[in-house]
Amino acid sequence: MRTASTSLGTSLILTLLLLTPLAAAEYAPGTGVDKADYDHYAVPKFNDVALCFVDDDTDGAVDVGERLYLTYKTTTCTAVGGKYMRLVGSGTESGATKVDGSGDSDFDAPLTAVPAHAVRYMDKDGDGKLKKKDVAYLDLTGLGSATPSVSVGDVRLMAYGDLPAFEFVRNGDSDISNNLVELKGAVGDQVGSDAVADAQFGDVGQDR
Repeated sequence: MRTASTSLGTSLILTLLLLTPLAAAEYAPGTGVDKADYDHYAVPKFNDVALCFVDDDTDGAVDVGERLYLTYKTTTCTAVGGKYMRLVGSGTESGATKVDGSGDSDFDAPLTAVPAHAVRYMDKDGDGKLKKKDVAYLDLTGLGSATPSVSVGDVRLMAYGDLPAFEFVRNGDSDISNNLVELKGAVGDQVGSDAVADAQFGDVGQDR
């Protein structure tokens, strides 16, 4: 999975899916890493980040079509700034791209912290191991379920067939209802025995 900067415990897993400096080869955002890839075992750089969104309807929930961002060198959601990363497309701007600055259409848009969420994956072969062929999701809808699954309103962090990465899951998508699995080896839940366990990140009690 492609690397980028973070310091929010398991939010590293989310930024691992985003952007990598291009060198000997070019790899698309949201793709898995093979052992033969030049960036295999690359050492990540850690910076403060927060997961934020533009709450267009001010209801406090992330709705399909609203814009999600990872901040840069701050854990506060205030307004879209330079070097913030778009998790989904914004107007003419594509998902998995960085905000350049004041010339971008979404620059300085007001931000709100994303509520409870988790990074989970679809275990395509059921072997309990996260592999390149598995598909990772930002789970925004199934945190209260003992058996979470892909639902409308989740964000696809890797492509599923013809369905692109860094897009909301929408009505009629073929990955809906597929089971989601907790990530193993992630930083443990630091705030008690809540439903999202190891995959949750961004809690006030999470180690930073």
